[in-house]
Amino acid sequence: GAPAAVHLADKGYSRPLVIGSHSSFPGATERRHAFVGTMLDKGIPMSAQELFYVDNSVEGGYRFAAENLPLFQEKGVDSFFCDSDAIALGMQSAFTAKGIAIPEQFGIIAVGNGEPQYAKYSSPSLSVIDIPMQQMAAACCRLLETALARQGERSKKELYFKTELIARESTTR
Repeated sequence: GAPAAVHLADKGYSRPLVIGSHSSFPGATERRHAFVGTMLDKGIPMSAQELFYVDNSVEGGYRFAAENLPLFQEKGVDSFFCDSDAIALGMQSAFTAKGIAIPEQFGIIAVGNGEPQYAKYSSPSLSVIDIPMQQMAAACCRLLETALARQGERSKKELYFKTELIARESTTR
């Protein structure tokens, strides 16, 4: 969440909303807290009223954006940090259908945890914090193989993976 906040602030966005998923997990909660904390550190005020929850899908993002566009405009919202690229792509589609210019009217950045090519080749292309899902899945398989080979021997192991900000057209003012 912190790299997304830094990126939006550096691009001049100052009225973000956080769009979370109803199906959340601890890592997503930490990302949202890091986003809000970094925005506050940068002098950009945020409160619990800037956090919304939607279905984690393209349709969920689309419906949310289409139904709440007047609220966004009334509150002076200029950007969104989304829990997933699916949500962000749905929002982007709804805004485009309503004639809203991305990134001029709204910047959008998301956690890139879906199929990477969708974000890369959307129009405009979507800025993401890339989560290396394939590397994580492969590591899980290796851990499982090791655990099965040890037959009941328990061990705790933490793995960390590098995330990367991929800035694209959806946040380029």
